Formats: sequence, structure tokens, C-alpha cells
Amino acid sequence: MEKQVLKPVSQHEDVFGILQQMKPEKKEIVPVTTIMNVPKIRKHEFNLRAQIEELKAACPFVQQKKASLKLNGERFDNSLVNLDWERKNGYDDRLYFVQRSIGDTGHFETVSLVWAESRFRSKEKYVKDDANDYAGISYYRLKLSDVQNQSVFSNIVEVKGYGLEKLHISPNPAASNAWLQLETTWEGRAMLQVTDINGRLLKQEPLLLHAGVNTSSINTSRLVQGVYIIKIIKADKSFVTGKLVKD
Repeated sequence: MEKQVLKPVSQHEDVFGILQQMKPEKKEIVPVTTIMNVPKIRKHEFNLRAQIEELKAACPFVQQKKASLKLNGERFDNSLVNLDWERKNGYDDRLYFVQRSIGDTGHFETVSLVWAESRFRSKEKYVKDDANDYAGISYYRLKLSDVQNQSVFSNIVEVKGYGLEKLHISPNPAASNAWLQLETTWEGRAMLQVTDINGRLLKQEPLLLHAGVNTSSINTSRLVQGVYIIKIIKADKSFVTGKLVKD
């Protein structure tokens, strides 16, 4: 068997070149953004809506959460309506127009303005009161304008009028006892509620009303000094309220 003889490397041979050929071939790493053709965010531009839309169009993993705007309304007393609303998954929000229509839904007019708290937030809540002494039904809605001057509308809520009923409270302020006098055309069952100024229910008892003047009393001896709301709620969910001051 013939022996193999190892030949010394000649000084004329390119040893470095041989070693270079033995190295594995390098593969270029391509960023995932290049493969998916996702556009870069341009910091110098402030059109957030347009940039988000570009990202959603280019990247299938970016899912849009549906934006929503929900309005609620309730009459507080004969001259005030409480409104509150919740905004979810909005962006580029700018200004809320609180709109009211008296008697029907065909004559909405802007009665107040509320600035959006931020351009983008997953959930925002707002509270706004409206001076409204209309005896009939009022309708409310919101018009939301964004930074691109595009608008969306909320749902429409119906708020009942205060009617012609009047609740008299005496003495007021009261020390240990207060008399309530309600003049109404309603006949049937009702509920008397006493709440603090924050809406916390402190007392509740049933009433039986008849057409004309109804009289009842409240023991206020256990109430601390402050302002309380007296509410009489009828079976049709209409109600009348008054303020009681405890001495």
C-alpha cells in the first residue's frame, strides 16, 4: 500500500485564501418589516390616523379594535339633566358637541362643548349637566369631531320632562323631622328615597299616592349635617325631586 506524503505548503501558496474558502457562506438577514413591507412611523408627521391605517393595511397581525360611543341621560330635577358617556378605542378625538332636541328628534342644536381628554385612550368617561326645564320629553345625542374634522354621532337618549308636579319640603333646613307635600295627578304606588349628595341611598320606603295633595314625613334626627336629595319615584319611572338641608 502506497503511503501518502504530506507536502509542505509552498511560500507561494495563498494560505489565507484557502482558509477563507473554507468558511461557511454568510446569509443576509432580512428584517421582518422588510419582508412584510411594513411602513416606518414617520416621527415628523402628526397624522396618527393615517399612519395607523397604513400599518393595519400592511401588517395582518395588527387588529383594529372597534370604537364605540355610548351616551346616557337622566333628569335630576325640574331644571337639570345629568348626562354621562363612555368612549372606547377612539383615536384622534378632539371635541364633543352636546346636542339637544325638544319634543322630537328632528331639531338637534348644540348646547355645550366638551374637549376630548386625549387623542388616544382605550376608555374614557365623561359627565356633563344640562340646564333643561322643559316639561315634555327632550332628546340628546353627541357629535364627536376628530383632528381631521371628521365626525361621528352617538346614540340618541330620551329624557322625560319634570311634569307639573311640585314637591314642598318644610321646615328646610330641618333638625329632627321634615314634612313633604306633593301635589300630583298620579294615583298609585310610588317609592320615597333619600340619598346623600353623592347619590348613596340612605333611606327608602313605599308610598301610596292619590290625585291631589299628598303629605308624608321624614325622620331626619339620624342624618348628619349636610344636603340630601329627596326623590319620589312613580311606577312609570317618572319622578320628582327636592333638596333637604339637615341642620
